[in-house]
Amino acid sequence: MENIIRWFVNNSVAANMLMIFIIVSGIFAIPFLRKEVFPEIKVDIISVSAVYPGASPESIEESICIPIEQQLEGLEGIKQLTSVASQSIGSVSAELLPGQNASDMLDKIKSEVDAIVTFPDDVEPPNVRQFVAVAEVITVAISANLDEKSLTQLTDDIKDEINSLPEITYTRISGKKAPEIKIEISNNTLQKHNLSFSQVAQAIRVNSINLPSGSIKTLDGEILIRSENQSYNKESFGNIPIISTLNGGVIKLKDISVITDGYKDIDLELMFNGMPSKLIRVFRVGNQSALKIADAVENYIIKKNKELPDEIRLTPWNNDARILRGRIDLLVKNAQYGLILVIFILALFLRPKLAFWVSLGIPISFMGGFMLMPIGDVSVNMLSLFTFILVLGIVVDDAIVVGENVALYRERGLDPKQAAIKGATQVSIPVIFAILTTIVTFSPMLAVGGTIGAIWRIIPLITIYVLSWSLFESLTILPAHLAHSTEKTSKYFLLRSISNKWKSIQNNIKFALEQFIKNYYIPLLQWVTNNIISTLLISISIFILTVSIIAGGYMKFTFFPPIEGDLAIGAIEYPVGTPIEVTEKGFLLLQKSAEKLKKQLENEYPNKQIIMNTLSTLGYQPLRSRTSRGPGALDVDYGGSNMGEITLELAPGEVRPIGTEEVVKRWREITPEIVGAEDVSFFSSLFSAGAPINIQLTSKYTDDLLNARDKLLEKLSQYPGVFNIGDNFSIGKEELKIKLLPSAANYGINMMMLGSQIREAFYGLEVQSFQRGRDEVKVVIQFPEDERSSISDLEKFMVRTPKGLTIPIRQIATLELDAGISSIQ
Repeated sequence: MENIIRWFVNNSVAANMLMIFIIVSGIFAIPFLRKEVFPEIKVDIISVSAVYPGASPESIEESICIPIEQQLEGLEGIKQLTSVASQSIGSVSAELLPGQNASDMLDKIKSEVDAIVTFPDDVEPPNVRQFVAVAEVITVAISANLDEKSLTQLTDDIKDEINSLPEITYTRISGKKAPEIKIEISNNTLQKHNLSFSQVAQAIRVNSINLPSGSIKTLDGEILIRSENQSYNKESFGNIPIISTLNGGVIKLKDISVITDGYKDIDLELMFNGMPSKLIRVFRVGNQSALKIADAVENYIIKKNKELPDEIRLTPWNNDARILRGRIDLLVKNAQYGLILVIFILALFLRPKLAFWVSLGIPISFMGGFMLMPIGDVSVNMLSLFTFILVLGIVVDDAIVVGENVALYRERGLDPKQAAIKGATQVSIPVIFAILTTIVTFSPMLAVGGTIGAIWRIIPLITIYVLSWSLFESLTILPAHLAHSTEKTSKYFLLRSISNKWKSIQNNIKFALEQFIKNYYIPLLQWVTNNIISTLLISISIFILTVSIIAGGYMKFTFFPPIEGDLAIGAIEYPVGTPIEVTEKGFLLLQKSAEKLKKQLENEYPNKQIIMNTLSTLGYQPLRSRTSRGPGALDVDYGGSNMGEITLELAPGEVRPIGTEEVVKRWREITPEIVGAEDVSFFSSLFSAGAPINIQLTSKYTDDLLNARDKLLEKLSQYPGVFNIGDNFSIGKEELKIKLLPSAANYGINMMMLGSQIREAFYGLEVQSFQRGRDEVKVVIQFPEDERSSISDLEKFMVRTPKGLTIPIRQIATLELDAGISSIQ
């Protein structure tokens, strides 16, 4: 080690060039580093989902999930299969073993799924795709008092403009309803004209169609022939002929139906600051910078608002890049303050020049860390910035030891070069082992596997990078600088006066420190060495006390502490199947408490705007999926007529005088009890690692599973300290089960015929779908809403026999009301 130190001391130009190279490389690396709020998590999961419109969870499990699971079981490369059966849709997730090629496994799984021939006829083709997590950066809220069609068109236009920005690659609209042409035909009309839904659908299909019809070869070239008669709006659909009358007339579709060109009938209401709204979510893809994306979107919003009328507003919402920028500013400020404080503290004990060269290790080590981040595929995110702040306090420890020892040899009369070589060499081994022990302490975090390991690896990597450069700098570059650092007396009187005054302060501090060592530390050290047994007993007592504090629960443990964000979220959820009208009553109570909270904060902080924006969603929970339902990386929307959500966007934490958790606590306290609600929850963290303990129960039989659940819940509730015990089972929508009577055979009716007719009337028969602009529009035939809104409507349903007769459903089938299950996992 002495030869290396001697070489750098004798070649100061090389040391300076190396220092400049490290700093410049770090500065040039920073713009190319990926900037994101949370580290990107790569999860090797392939999802298989299939839609079975109108099917219950039990039917989904039996007809979709089980066949897919059986087909994929035993496929090499799959670690675990997980399935979820919900109303109308079933999905199976295949988690791959480490080291598997996801693209190859995607092809294998798709081939296996395509080989399944037992799916019901109405099941849509399964969708097989690899799970790709995308990071949302910022959301644009478009709020205006416009009708649904105008607001949707405006949102589409703005989305196109945002997509045209060079910094933007991927956006998605939330709160947009799918366009649909609905054709409603009453039961009486069908009987009057002796029609069925299938006959009407067939008439539409054969008349609304575009069909390539060949080509004609001419002297000028080939001319394509195309039969074009596709209907695109309710007027053209209304003119489609359905049947001919006896007198030669034609009954058109508009004569027997009510045609609506609108949107799919779903329970969804989205309000931003009290106005109807749509959301455009902007995502970061690949190595894109979250900061550049957010800046581009915010600049676009400022420009666009100047062009739009006052009643239409664009507002940036849930800007995660703002959090990242705040952490970067915090790091820069801490680095600045830390550098100043380190120089000041060192200057109290060492020469000012020595303090400066020692402190220079901070920027050199940090720039070296930035230079190596691309090698470890580490981005600039909240965790990496936190780690830089963490190591800021220990990065100059080795340099202080080296610098102090060199100064000691200078005081003993050695020339600067010899003092630098001898002082650095003497402490090189202790310094190396001091850094290595710190690195070894953090290194086990690199061995953590899975998704959480992809997050935790950032902390040890940044620590290793920075401390390694700090060690290298303290034993090479620093001795070279100290070897050529000389004390010169200034020729200016003022500077000489300040220097003398500073030396006087240093002498006073040195004298006080020596007195403390002489009068307190040395006597304590002598007592400890002369009373070994007493010292050991005291040490053991402290150890036992520490263990007792941990074992007694005085020191709390959490696997991943919640990270406070700038959003306060209140979510309400009723049992599955609850009508939207009932949910709205409880939702309004939650909304009133939010308004009351806003007034309280305005009165308490009159000069501060605490709540900036409010997003209210009824029948939809866009933000809850990013917190309590899983990591923020997951792009999942959770909705239904039984739920609602109110999200308060608070001012940035840097300027807000009250914490988000305190805001949520007050909101929870002033919210009255909402009768009938299954769950009323409040959140404030950016994301959650999930429940501390999860217990999974598995069984082929639902009844046995429910009994085991009840016993487990009862047992867990008996443990002290265990609270908030819940499960993911909930009673689903009631089901009206239909069973054929023996008399049905007399009319030639089987279960397939009966089920198909009821499905067409009450769920709807999809006639066709076509592309209109950017949207896929579906054409659906069904009963009017007032003929499919109660059980009595089904009891009055007339079944059509193969011979064209109609008979009441009660003559051929029984109707039995039963409770359902919301989902099966």
